[in-house]
Amino acid sequence: MLFISIGLSQKGFETTGDYVQIALPSTAFITHVYSGEQKDFIYSFLTTMAVTHSIKFALNRQRPKGGKYSFPSGHSAASFTGAYYIHRKYGSYYGATAFLAAGYVAWSRVKSRNHYITDVVAGASIGLITSYLFDSKRFLIQSKTFEEGTKGIKISFAF
Repeated sequence: MLFISIGLSQKGFETTGDYVQIALPSTAFITHVYSGEQKDFIYSFLTTMAVTHSIKFALNRQRPKGGKYSFPSGHSAASFTGAYYIHRKYGSYYGATAFLAAGYVAWSRVKSRNHYITDVVAGASIGLITSYLFDSKRFLIQSKTFEEGTKGIKISFAF
């Protein structure tokens, strides 16, 4: 009920989208902490944000209502990362709800004129692709002890 009533005004769309954008990845993180599977989510989320913000600063696209760094949408990237992991952990019912909420975040960013549609599609795509790569174990970051006791980090990617 609160979700609908807040979302009726122009500013309400933006505010609700801001809250949901935080709630989705937070929920995914908390549920993964309790199951001991938080490492993949953390790596995925951090990679999503690093890629998103690197592109933002490199392209510096102007927002529809003015301002910098429109492309891609960080809100959409974060939301779809959280929705992906909720779907993987709890299945289709909760996953569909999470993806609807992520879609609302993306729509709120366009509706509030903070982003163009291409910004939110790109952000959502980045979130989904990085989540898939970490979840499917195609991209791995591991601590490793090499020869003669030397410690380091092993990063691998499988095509």
